[in-house]
Amino acid sequence: MHFAFTGQQIEFRDTVRRVLARECTTDDLRAAFAAPTARTARWATLAELGVVGLSVPEAHGGLGLGLLDLVLLLEEAGRVALPEPLMATSALAAPLLGDLEGAGPAGATRVRSWLEEIAAGSITAAVGPPPGCPAPIAGAVGAGGWVRSPGSPPPTPGWPRGRGPHRPSSPLRTGPRWRPRPSCSG
Repeated sequence: MHFAFTGQQIEFRDTVRRVLARECTTDDLRAAFAAPTARTARWATLAELGVVGLSVPEAHGGLGLGLLDLVLLLEEAGRVALPEPLMATSALAAPLLGDLEGAGPAGATRVRSWLEEIAAGSITAAVGPPPGCPAPIAGAVGAGGWVRSPGSPPPTPGWPRGRGPHRPSSPLRTGPRWRPRPSCSG
């Protein structure tokens, strides 16, 4: 078994390192801490480079790369303490949404749209339980919808801002630690 990165992976890592060294200085970090924003010019630069859509399938405008490439990217993001939602968007939400696309035709159009917008850098995403309910969900800022596992109780009323969940037609693969707790039902 060969445990080395390819020349292309090293070149991609080095390119990302150079861009982040230029785009994410200590002054930029201080500014991001002082005035956080949803999306920045830095996010647009990363999207143009293809970094944001690294794990989005090529059919939806992403690079369609795998976990090894993602590891190199996240290592470089951590090196500069990148104040962008790269982990949540590219490492968690995009692969989850990619898996949901095959869950059925009901939500496939919406999921494809989210994946295309993630790859373009026009939306950011997060994965996590809604307040008061530990059921796994995925949501995309500005996408107007949320995805949650079938059979889980509805999120807290009015969260987020009155948007209702979209249910995929087949169950998500969830482990025992992600099962809804009794405190969420009702």
